[in-house]
Amino acid sequence: MALVDSTEVSLLPSSYELRPSDLDTGANLSATPRCLPSLPSMKIALGDPPRLASPPPIPSVNIYSVIVAVASGDPTQYLDGVEGDLAFVFNELDARATDSVRVITDVKDWDNRAQAPTLESVKASIEAVGQSLKLDDLCYIYIGGHIEMNPDGTSYMPLPNGEHLRGDVLASWLKAAAAGGGIITAIVDVCHSSAFL
Repeated sequence: MALVDSTEVSLLPSSYELRPSDLDTGANLSATPRCLPSLPSMKIALGDPPRLASPPPIPSVNIYSVIVAVASGDPTQYLDGVEGDLAFVFNELDARATDSVRVITDVKDWDNRAQAPTLESVKASIEAVGQSLKLDDLCYIYIGGHIEMNPDGTSYMPLPNGEHLRGDVLASWLKAAAAGGGIITAIVDVCHSSAFL
């Protein structure tokens, strides 16, 4: 642990820092803002930099991951955000998985092991995980892309080959995969996400 002079390091934008006159030494600490004042004489104890929580997997629990990242499902626009998020999402899920991460994407120049986004590839990946999921096993599924809404309130993800991945169909595949007692956590990074899944 190192001691750093607070004039050298600020953890907060100046607009969020407290001045000495802002401090009420008789105040209830649970009601005061959680930020540090900038006092020239104050020393701040810094430990290791913060990290994302990544608990080690429990040996008897398997962790699976499926990524469905569709950047060009809408032919009128390419979703750069999907491409930008893919490496981050992959790295986070790969760090937790006890099995290979299944990647289904149309992002250019992605890993050659990725499958093209089709209804069959999404369903097959979810079914394969479902066959492996046992009681208390975990599966993270990330869905990123564009969603279209129908006038009746149903929604779907357009796939580059012209197919439509409907939210209700995806939900039925996920429920079937979890039937053996596994836990599936879906991270849905799409517009209209609450209507989709």
